[in-house]
Amino acid sequence: WDNNVLPISTISSVASVATVPGGGGLPGQPIASGLARTQTTTLTGVEALADMAGTELATIGYATSLGGIMNVALDCLYEKDSNVHRQHVKNLNLRFVVGNIQIPDPHNENNALSINPLDIPIDVGFFLEWWNDTVVNKDLDFYPVGAFIRDLIERLINSVLFDTC
Repeated sequence: WDNNVLPISTISSVASVATVPGGGGLPGQPIASGLARTQTTTLTGVEALADMAGTELATIGYATSLGGIMNVALDCLYEKDSNVHRQHVKNLNLRFVVGNIQIPDPHNENNALSINPLDIPIDVGFFLEWWNDTVVNKDLDFYPVGAFIRDLIERLINSVLFDTC
């Protein structure tokens, strides 16, 4: 996670351990740490999750949140276990603010719902399918964190929220 870029080779170890409850996807924790399960599950990487995606994940309902995924992605900007920026981004004066968004109420077309996008649940199998389509199948070597967040929100979250609603 150097120079604001996530080396794709580390993705295979990002989801190495899933622990719940209380994980919540804090910085430095694997993507899978925010899974909605009541027991500890040890995984061997994204490949193991991908193998499970077609069957088990669909039935046991592994999920995380947009906030959990973003915390892991933004970890490349900070010193380990700290809120201090790494040297390569120290002078950029980065701050992240996420406000509530309005989405159509699926039960009443005259109303809108106000939600925090970081609380949006994301099915791990759905995320892995998106990840494979966006990164793995394109043989990307690097994925800048800004592009990752933009793609995640534009192509994954927006398409789900506004196709469904």
